[in-house]
Amino acid sequence: MRKLNRQKLVEEFQLKPFGAKGWVGSRLLPCPYCGKGDKFGLNIEESGDKGVFHCFYCDKKGSIFQFLKTIKREDLIIKDGNNDYALQDKISVQLNVSKQDEEDLSCSEIPMPLGFKPLKESEYLKGRGWEDWQLSLYHAGTSLDPKLKNKITFLLYEDGKLIGYVSRSTKSKEWHKKNLEEYKKGKAKLVLRYDNSTSTQFEKVVGGIDEVTDKTSTVILVEGIMDKANTDKVLHLNESPEVKCCFTFGCKLSEAQMLKLYHKGVKNVILLYDPGTIQQVKSASLRLFKKFNIEIGELTGTKDPGEMDFCDFEKMFLNLTSPMNYYTGRMETKLIKK
Repeated sequence: MRKLNRQKLVEEFQLKPFGAKGWVGSRLLPCPYCGKGDKFGLNIEESGDKGVFHCFYCDKKGSIFQFLKTIKREDLIIKDGNNDYALQDKISVQLNVSKQDEEDLSCSEIPMPLGFKPLKESEYLKGRGWEDWQLSLYHAGTSLDPKLKNKITFLLYEDGKLIGYVSRSTKSKEWHKKNLEEYKKGKAKLVLRYDNSTSTQFEKVVGGIDEVTDKTSTVILVEGIMDKANTDKVLHLNESPEVKCCFTFGCKLSEAQMLKLYHKGVKNVILLYDPGTIQQVKSASLRLFKKFNIEIGELTGTKDPGEMDFCDFEKMFLNLTSPMNYYTGRMETKLIKK
């Protein structure tokens, strides 16, 4: 037997009566099919046993349980009379701190890369806008490991222990493109542009997590170390204990990464992923919404956070949007193009 946690649904989405008797709706809960919020309603029995949804704009209708599955909010369904919600069975969909084993969040310590030597200066990084203080903050250095030759290696720490590294080639994109062509012809050995520690579970790693302290209330979340470096420099975040920038590895955000930020006491998250990651931003922001005050920095044009100047950041901060507005706005834009 399943039923809906009606009270939680009403409170969380601020549902109010509209139209005919029994229908409730909210702009926070738009139709997932057409994106309209002012003509979408739910009609739910007081007991929560039954309910339907209906969009009076696109005429999509069906069971309330079907709707909750579509928006990935099955945690609002109570199974077998159990008020502990179905969240423990859907950890891959939503956060659940009480059910997550702390041991599952931990990362194994790894040895230092062979012959690692910290950098005091780097022409390559200086050419990308880095300042000298960033070299030590992000543990930049070189290694004698043959596969890390001609690469800059950044060590990743968590709770003071080394849990991984990411390495980036100092050679140009054009050089690597030519190398790949020569490799395919059997005339050269393939040289990877990036090389990371192979034993690290990067889905559990939050870059820069050790910079977050009990004074940090807000984290700006970006895709990689280059995005973080520029965000820190332009916004002077090395001087701000209240706001820090952390990074994931690409635009994927795992449950473990979110929980680590939550356990650090972070209250607010500004999601600042690169342009062109619309679906990933939708997914990550709606899940972050469960535990944080989440806003999205919607980037326009071709610049990513690693290329933005102060004016770009100022414009972005003045136009922060909520997950629901982002979801709806992006959907409506797609429909208009059709």
